[in-house]
Amino acid sequence: MADELTETTETSAALEPTSGTFAAMEGFGNLGAIKQVGLMVGLAFSVAAGFWLVLWAAEPDYRPFYTDISHLEAGQVADLLQKERIDFKIDTNSNMLLIEASRIHDARLLLAKEGFPTGKTLGYELLDKEQSFGTSQFMEKARYYRSVEGELARTVTAMNRVRSARVHLAIPKRSVFVGDSRRPSASVFVELYPGHSLEKMNVAAIVHLVASSVPELLDSEVTVVDQRGRLLSEDDENSDIAMAAKNFEYSRGMEELYISRVNGILEPILGRDNFRVQISTEIDFSVTEQTAEQFNPDLPAMRSEQTLNEYSGAGGPMGIPGALSNQPPGAVTVPETAGGAGDQGGEGSSNVRRQATRNYELDRTISHTKNQVGKLMRLSVAVVVDDKLVTGADGKGVKQPLSDSEIERINILVKNAIGYSAVRGDSVSIVNQLFAPVIGYEFAEIPPVEWYDNQSYREWAKLGGVGFLVLILILGFLRIIKGLATTVKDEELMALEGGMGMGMELGGLGAEDEMGADVTLTGGANPLLPGPDASYDQHLDAVKSLVAEDPKRVAQVMKTWLSNE
Repeated sequence: MADELTETTETSAALEPTSGTFAAMEGFGNLGAIKQVGLMVGLAFSVAAGFWLVLWAAEPDYRPFYTDISHLEAGQVADLLQKERIDFKIDTNSNMLLIEASRIHDARLLLAKEGFPTGKTLGYELLDKEQSFGTSQFMEKARYYRSVEGELARTVTAMNRVRSARVHLAIPKRSVFVGDSRRPSASVFVELYPGHSLEKMNVAAIVHLVASSVPELLDSEVTVVDQRGRLLSEDDENSDIAMAAKNFEYSRGMEELYISRVNGILEPILGRDNFRVQISTEIDFSVTEQTAEQFNPDLPAMRSEQTLNEYSGAGGPMGIPGALSNQPPGAVTVPETAGGAGDQGGEGSSNVRRQATRNYELDRTISHTKNQVGKLMRLSVAVVVDDKLVTGADGKGVKQPLSDSEIERINILVKNAIGYSAVRGDSVSIVNQLFAPVIGYEFAEIPPVEWYDNQSYREWAKLGGVGFLVLILILGFLRIIKGLATTVKDEELMALEGGMGMGMELGGLGAEDEMGADVTLTGGANPLLPGPDASYDQHLDAVKSLVAEDPKRVAQVMKTWLSNE
């Protein structure tokens, strides 16, 4: 009997009545409605996840190429990249053109060859273009001024803090009438890098640069504006706020100068971190002009002298007519006693009058004095010195206050370093005080770049991870299919074993009761079973046929027999 069962088992194992796919579908049909829906949802999710992972792994790595690209340029650039089969995409939020990382250099060479981006500033290149024969003088001037604007914009953009710049020139047409003439003007728009700003000296440099590049353009006619709409070239040099800011900067510069002098002389003696210096300056910024005129009466000086000698006489003409009578008269002798008014009997009378006018100039001094602006009026110096470090009895360092002589030497050095003047009222204070301990800060070292930070390794890791996940999904799907097929095969084997037991039981009953008639399993509609005279192989073949045709019914018969027992 054992041999018969073994042979029956081997024969049934070799039997495969249905295929794996049909068995899986039949097993899926035996499941409940909820399990069927859950299985379908799980399979759909697995397929979608695998499909998404494959697409994500196949998507190339995009790198930024152009920022803030215009819509017109975007269309032209897209056509060029599509012709060269270079993958790209445009970020709609930032208008940034992204290029595949492996083709970014090819794209840069391609677009540079085609003259993109076209938004770059052109300078004297505009003059290199050929002009038509009918170009007017106005167009020639406009092209020239545009080229000058481009060159100035390039120069301003070359500054460290300026990201881009635009220059606009307003050059009026020359007029033959002086009253109608106008001066040229210019405006400069600068876009600064985030977090940067232009100082007054930088703005002044831009103004002078533009004014020096255009004939007859004054600095006051140049306007500088940034991307936030702030006027940077406001002419407030003479305003009170501007003057106060200049005075403050000058005071700070003077204080830093004196502090550097004191630090330079004390650092070699006390050490860099063993003292602190603060200096306050009092500076007179008042503008004073004085004109004085002084006279010194003790030093008179003759400026001019005028002398007048007047002679007059009443004598008639005498002498021989002719050349001799034209000779000058001889010396006149003035009598000591003048004749009376009525004396007319002499030879004649004459009068002599002398007059002298002398002008004297006093010693006068005119002095015009203009006091120095920013005159140092007073210095206040404060120096705090830490205790000195000495070696104690145990060989360890111990803090010890400075002696009076050491403080006095420091005082002398500080006074000489700043140019101490008691007339100005300068003051110097030296204080010895123990400094509070300094808490040290440990800076973390920058870790070296690991191998997994390399972009190529990341790409391979991404592909490997995606492949591993897809493999897990496939294995899970196959496991489910295999489980369904195994369930159907188990049911078939159970039905087959039940049929063989039934056949053997039917054969035994026929031999024992000596029934000559054929016995059927379920009635006349089913195939007839062999009679008791049939061999064992015939009974086995009949049972196999029953199991192959209707395994469910055979299994149900076996369940009925088991329940009856």
